[in-house]
Amino acid sequence: MSTQMANNSTLKLKLETGINAKGAATYSTKSFGGINPGLTDDELLGVADGLAGLQSHALAEVDRVDTSTLA
Repeated sequence: MSTQMANNSTLKLKLETGINAKGAATYSTKSFGGINPGLTDDELLGVADGLAGLQSHALAEVDRVDTSTLA
């Protein structure tokens, strides 16, 4: 039977950067690697909210990407 070992998490903030010529929103993504995989989703969302407050653009989406090693 395999086991899973969490290695790393990445926090991705999708920011609304403006409007294109057709009137649709444009986005940019900022990634923060090396996040402790032991953080709960609520804790990570708190970090994302804090980082979003430091940005000049509005926060549109928060993503968490976890990587694991199977053995």
